[in-house]
Amino acid sequence: MNNKVSMLYQYNQRSLAERILGYGFQGAGVLAELKILGLYLYLCCGMKPAGVRTFLHEFCKKYRDDYHFRRYAVSIDRAVRNLDRNKILPEVSEIAVTQEQLNYIATMDVGDQCKKVAFTIMVIKELDAEFYAQCNNGQRPRTCTMSIADTKIRQIKRASGIAPSADLCEGALWELMDKGYVHMGETRMVLNYISAIPAGGAPVMRITQYTDIGLYWELHMGNKGVTVCEECGVPIRKTSNRARHCERHRVRSIEAVTKAPAVVKLACATCGHDFYVPALSASKRRCPSCERA
Repeated sequence: MNNKVSMLYQYNQRSLAERILGYGFQGAGVLAELKILGLYLYLCCGMKPAGVRTFLHEFCKKYRDDYHFRRYAVSIDRAVRNLDRNKILPEVSEIAVTQEQLNYIATMDVGDQCKKVAFTIMVIKELDAEFYAQCNNGQRPRTCTMSIADTKIRQIKRASGIAPSADLCEGALWELMDKGYVHMGETRMVLNYISAIPAGGAPVMRITQYTDIGLYWELHMGNKGVTVCEECGVPIRKTSNRARHCERHRVRSIEAVTKAPAVVKLACATCGHDFYVPALSASKRRCPSCERA
């Protein structure tokens, strides 16, 4: 799976499904995207498994140059077997940060780079907790710990924006451990500093871009090399005076602007709630929940 795409959408699977449906594969891996798209068609568009199978074949035929029925049959079969009414497509739209959290990290007895890493870990921890809650009927994790597996360390490193050549474990994490802010175990680290932050407080920062969490901290600290996207307001690195848009809103080609999405949003005639369907099914008038009722 492409790491950039994986980080961009791993907490927003519904958004990824809608983007796949509207614009084709996004580079997160064919099987992974087929599973997400299939689940979206099944749960949100009300398609039956047979309809999902047919749609996925047509979808691959349209967007994959190497498409052949037999070549993609196994992956599509796995995507159809993945359909389950008990599953969901988690969508963590934002993470709120309070002034108490910002103040506590700003006064930590560590270097500036280490504070940025501590801020990133705190946000990722809250992201993981919210993602877990959505997948487990609102139940949140009871412990304030985080995995130290290679995949999680790479996520922290990329999201914080530290140099690719830097050793996170021997640098910022070692400094946090030396000061007693974290405790490293064999497979997980205990986040002592997060437990020490006063609970409550009104949100003063809302994080919506999860691939560059460290830029929020730099913007908060007044780094002049960071600005905000003109479209959505997320912080971006100011690589030149012409840098005005984030990754999601940067125009790469005329086709990216003019290409019409293949998914439309409709309002249910029965309950009034919005729901999404493929453009070819735009004549539908009731959402899947009302149709099943």
